[in-house]
Amino acid sequence: MRISLRACCLVLLSVSTLACRKRDGSMPSDQDQPQHYATPEETVSKAKQAFLSVLQYNKELNLDVDSAAVARSTPGAPIRRLDVDFQKLLVADPAASFDALVSGQKSTVIPLVTGDTVVTIVELNRDDQGWKVIGLAGKDIANDLSAILGTAGNTSLTEVTLYDIPNLQTKVYRAKRNGADVFFTSYPDRFDIRKAVTGPVVIAALKAGAVEFQSKYGEALKNQRLVR
Repeated sequence: MRISLRACCLVLLSVSTLACRKRDGSMPSDQDQPQHYATPEETVSKAKQAFLSVLQYNKELNLDVDSAAVARSTPGAPIRRLDVDFQKLLVADPAASFDALVSGQKSTVIPLVTGDTVVTIVELNRDDQGWKVIGLAGKDIANDLSAILGTAGNTSLTEVTLYDIPNLQTKVYRAKRNGADVFFTSYPDRFDIRKAVTGPVVIAALKAGAVEFQSKYGEALKNQRLVR
């Protein structure tokens, strides 16, 4: 479940408000951009503070997030979130690198972690003005990461990368285990998000799904009649 639009607006507004005063207590000038921060660490800290405020003062919001767990949480290692190019996927060689299918970086995901549980996530982006929050409380990603990182045998995973697969409504996670790439996904139903599989197996399954999708909806996509 994603954070509601209202809650997202509340949190993003709170992040901006927290930054409205300079360190000397004065208000920023028109040229200042209070929603931007110098480092990802500062950005996540501000977002966490704002999110806790929203949870505390808007108890009617059902975000399925425990405020006490958020308060105890600490930022985990950054996760690159990348977009896969659907046209590349259609003709992919299953033996190829997953990165060969990427069209670009979407964001940086910072998990907020307590123990082996990902309580929630903060999504960041960087532009020429600095770092800013672009997303909060992605419950689907938090649940996936908890399932992957909390599974016995996965404690040695490092360098997690998240791939968004267009049209197939699914995600793939790559991680390093003892220097080798391992992949996790729940697509299709025969994959268990908790069990690692190899890249070629995942790419072959995704390619088959992409080809099927293209055969059903390709013409509608060409004519921009399909919204999915």
